[in-house]
Amino acid sequence: MVALPGMRRQPECPAWAEACSVKAERPIDVQSRILEESQAEVIYLRGEVEVFQKAEADLQDAILKMEERGDFAVRDLTAEKEKVLTALQRANGERVRLAYEISVLERRLNENWASAHDGGATLNGSMTGRGRAA
Repeated sequence: MVALPGMRRQPECPAWAEACSVKAERPIDVQSRILEESQAEVIYLRGEVEVFQKAEADLQDAILKMEERGDFAVRDLTAEKEKVLTALQRANGERVRLAYEISVLERRLNENWASAHDGGATLNGSMTGRGRAA
C-alpha cells in the first residue's frame, strides 16, 4: 500500500486502503469518499439503533402487560383462596358441631341402654354383666 503525501495510513478503513493504492486520486477526493462512507455507515447504524430501540420498547410493553396479567391472577387467586379458607373454616366448625352432637347422642344412647337393661352393660362394652359392683 502506498501512502500519499499528507495522508495518514488507516488500515481499518477499506476506502482509505483502496485510495492509497490508487496514485491518481487527490488526497481531498480520498478524504471526501471516506467521509461519505463514514456518513453512510453512521446513517445505517442510526437505523439499526432505531430498530433495536423499537424492539426494546416493544419488549418493555410486553413485560408490563405480563406483569399486569400476573397481578390480576394473583388478586384473583388471593380472593379464591379467601373463599376456600372461609368454606374450610365453616366446614371445620360444622365437623366439630356434628362430632359434639354424635358424642351427646352416644352418651344418651348408653344411658338409655343401661337403664333399659337393669342398669348393667353399655353399648360400647365398658360394663359387663347385669349388675354393677357396689
